[in-house]
Amino acid sequence: MPTYDSKGNANYSQQEIEEWIKTADEEFYLDAIRKELGLRDDTGNPLRKILARLAEKGVVRKLGRGWYRKIERSRPINFLSVPSGDSGIIQINYPTSQLDDSSFGFGERVVTRYGGIHIIAGVSNKGKTTWALNVLVENMNDHHCRYISSEFNEFGFLARLKKFDWVDYIDEEGQPKFEVVKPTKYFQDAVLPNSINIIDWINMDDSFFKIGGIIEEIQGVLDKGMAIIMLQKGEGKELGAGGQFSEHNSSLYLTIDTNRLFVRKLKEPIGKNLEGKHFGFYIHEGTKFHDIREVRICNKCKGLRKFPYGTDTPCPKCSGKGFREIWEMQS
Repeated sequence: MPTYDSKGNANYSQQEIEEWIKTADEEFYLDAIRKELGLRDDTGNPLRKILARLAEKGVVRKLGRGWYRKIERSRPINFLSVPSGDSGIIQINYPTSQLDDSSFGFGERVVTRYGGIHIIAGVSNKGKTTWALNVLVENMNDHHCRYISSEFNEFGFLARLKKFDWVDYIDEEGQPKFEVVKPTKYFQDAVLPNSINIIDWINMDDSFFKIGGIIEEIQGVLDKGMAIIMLQKGEGKELGAGGQFSEHNSSLYLTIDTNRLFVRKLKEPIGKNLEGKHFGFYIHEGTKFHDIREVRICNKCKGLRKFPYGTDTPCPKCSGKGFREIWEMQS
């Protein structure tokens, strides 16, 4: 409780002001403290001196005249507490073809650690959900998986899942081998710390600049789990919604265009790095990848599939595919 001087001015202790700051917004003004605590604006009040001492203590940082920001405490990384033999690696199974022997090869080339973020940015209706559902069914027997769906209701999800006729997604007790939930306003609230969380997809409307903060919030929830996040992307664009802000926290960043996948970022490769590689593929019945092979981006249309640019004329060099077969370029 404050004490009062002879003029009726309330004087709070440093400890009381520090307690108030804990509940304040990240940034606040001196007038906010005065208003909430009933302090008068006069030179005799010690509030500025208290805030100066709290700045020296590392509780706040002064940003300007009467303007302060709380200092967020750094969380120590206690690497000596890691249990012996725990590499922090999550063994993820990636989509492969169910119709032939082709594969993207990610299972042998990609390291994913606890707290990892995979971003799959794709053109609408060109394979994002196919990728997400394949990851789900390929990992449901080895990990606890949660599918966070912005698109499907119960009927739509079941109809799509029934096409995965090569897997049994029901356990011995008649229950699904994974969870399916709808996201809340805050995607991070739907994420489970120790599961594989597949988020299909994050819709940002016009607030694309916020995507980096949302991904950081999701990663902050993770402990020994990871998140695979689908984002929308324009045809031929290098990055998904949010641009460079969607890429910063990812350990694997893939983009999907029409029948083409590009490995934009692979933070921790095994052996030959797949970063920068393009893969062609086809999708059968909305579920099965097939004819997966490495390709080269078309050097005439630069992957945009149209040439001249800005027209609807298919590129004559790649027949409007946006890529060319390696054998074709070598012949």
